[in-house]
Amino acid sequence: MDLNGINEYYRMFDRSWNPYSEQGYRHYIRSLEVMKYITKHQFVKELLDKREIKILDLCGGCGIGSTALATVILKRLTDKHISITIVDIRNEALSIAKKWAKERLGIDVETIMLNALEIHKLKRKYDIVLLYGNSISHFSPWDSLILFSTLSDIITDKGIVIIENVDVGSLLLLGYKHIWTEKGPVVNIHTSYDLLKGTCNRLCMAIGKGKKGRVSLHFWYTASLGALLYCFFKELSIMMHPWELWTSYIFARNPRNMRIRKGDIVNILGRHSEFCR
Repeated sequence: MDLNGINEYYRMFDRSWNPYSEQGYRHYIRSLEVMKYITKHQFVKELLDKREIKILDLCGGCGIGSTALATVILKRLTDKHISITIVDIRNEALSIAKKWAKERLGIDVETIMLNALEIHKLKRKYDIVLLYGNSISHFSPWDSLILFSTLSDIITDKGIVIIENVDVGSLLLLGYKHIWTEKGPVVNIHTSYDLLKGTCNRLCMAIGKGKKGRVSLHFWYTASLGALLYCFFKELSIMMHPWELWTSYIFARNPRNMRIRKGDIVNILGRHSEFCR
C-alpha cells in the first residue's frame, strides 16, 4: 500500500467524501439507501439477533459507511447497542468522522489512525467489518492475502465481512483505461502498470486547484475478489448494488482459519522483483 499516495489522492476528493459538503452529504443520503438494502441480506439479519453489535469501519475515511449502517439498524431495531471503530490513515478524515457520527447517532465513536494491514495490533473482535467506498482497490492481491487472513481472525463467531467492489470489467466497458474524469473535477491518468503487484499507477490532477498526486490501485473483478475471499471464509454471498450495475457487495463469514504471514509475501516479491523491472 502506498500510504503517501493515498493521502494525496483523497485530498483531491474532499468535497465528495466530506459529509459537511453538498456532494458529501448527497453521498451520505445515497449510502443510507444502500445500507437499507444491505441489512436485508440473510447474513446481516441473522447477526442482528445480537443485543450489542460492534462495527469496524476499515479505511473508513469520514465515516459515511458505518454511520449510515448504524443509522439504518437503530431506526429498525431501537433496542440495539452499537459501537463503532473507524480506522483510516488520514487523521483529518477521522476528525470529521467522529464529529459526524456524534451528530447523527448521538454516540462517541472510536477513531484510530492505522494502516489496515496492521489491524491485528488492536487485538479485538468485531461483528461487522465494513470496507465501503471501493476501498478494496487500494489493496493489491498480495496485500489482500494478508488483509483477509487478518479479517478472518478479528470477526466474532457470527461476524461478517462486507466489501464493496467496483468491478474492473464494468470499468473497462465504461472506458476507464488511459484517462478518466472524476468528481472534483479530477483528471485520472494511467501512467504505468506493476506486473508483479498487479497495480495500476495513476496520476491524478485536480482541475483549477493546482493539486496533483499519484496512487497505486488494483481493480478487482468481483469474481476474482470473491474467489480469493472464499479461500479464507467458508460462507460467501454476493449482492449487486441496488442501482449501480458495476458495483457489488461481497459478504463473507465463518473463517477457515488460514494464516498468511507478511514475511512470506515479502520473500516472494523480493525473490521475483528482478524479473519485473
